[in-house]
Amino acid sequence: MFRYERDPRVGDWLRPRLGPFGAAVGSLVPRGFAAYARVLHPMYDADDVPVTWSAVAAATGRVVHPTAQSWRVARRPDLHAPQARPLGQRVAEPGEWSGGEPAEGSLGATELRTLADVLGRHTVGDLVVAFWEGTSREGGMQLVAWIGEPPALGPAPPDLAPEVLHGPKLELPHRAYVLFRGRPSDLEALADGRARADVDPFRPGWRTPNLLWPDDRSWCLATEVDLDSTVVGGSRELVDDLLAASDLEVVEVTETDSLGWLDDTVNVP
Repeated sequence: MFRYERDPRVGDWLRPRLGPFGAAVGSLVPRGFAAYARVLHPMYDADDVPVTWSAVAAATGRVVHPTAQSWRVARRPDLHAPQARPLGQRVAEPGEWSGGEPAEGSLGATELRTLADVLGRHTVGDLVVAFWEGTSREGGMQLVAWIGEPPALGPAPPDLAPEVLHGPKLELPHRAYVLFRGRPSDLEALADGRARADVDPFRPGWRTPNLLWPDDRSWCLATEVDLDSTVVGGSRELVDDLLAASDLEVVEVTETDSLGWLDDTVNVP
């Protein structure tokens, strides 16, 4: 069971070791670890089945490398360009991947379970689990479909207890996080939709921990809400275990590698 952590000072150690806010690996997780890994969130085929970036690259003639970007691996046009048309108004380019994009800021259930297993083998004691405050809601509107007499509608129930939503948060540049404590088994429960906490409500839904580290600070994981991969910094042994995990697609990175939209300089037209 997740336990609400009311003292955000447990995350103070991150600030002096994080680089300036941005997409560099050392800005997502602390600098100074022995090794770093990037876990790629799966892409999807035309039938919405998860596929690896390597499978997409094989189909599009592109390359998976440490700073690869999914849109370039999939041969998408630059949708940020001034002349680009919205997705619904454009025709796929020749050679472009016909499937879907990886999820930003969220791991799939399979990937989260596998990560929990690998990280658990390198963890002694508790985990500190940080969720970005923007993944929670309070008082949003419910959207429903019905047949016959329409139901009475009201605000959607909050995802997290008011004491959590409005309580103290870990404040980092441009991000604030609510904190819980847990164990690797709680991550597996999160992946399976069985997660519970000592506060009510606790409805994590599809939510992935955005920051995660053990009490001994021997590793740190970040799933940044705007990126399509998860970064882990830790020991050489931990990164080797991640690289060997059969249910994960992992590339080794360095703390200076940047994972921003335009940082893939290999897969260019």
